[in-house]
Amino acid sequence: MKKALSKHFTAGYALSQVLKREPDVDENIEHLLRWVEKYAEDRMPMDLDRFIQSEGLLLRR
Repeated sequence: MKKALSKHFTAGYALSQVLKREPDVDENIEHLLRWVEKYAEDRMPMDLDRFIQSEGLLLRR
């Protein structure tokens, strides 16, 4: 069963797929950094889990 399930995930980790998603990951990291900077400037605590939930673990698309 584990082998059968892993077949579904293997394609997503192929280098071609990773490279295809790189711009999306870059965009989300930039968004995260802006979000962190905003909270740092305001000296406010931040709920990182809120960001991760709203960004779908940094993969929105």
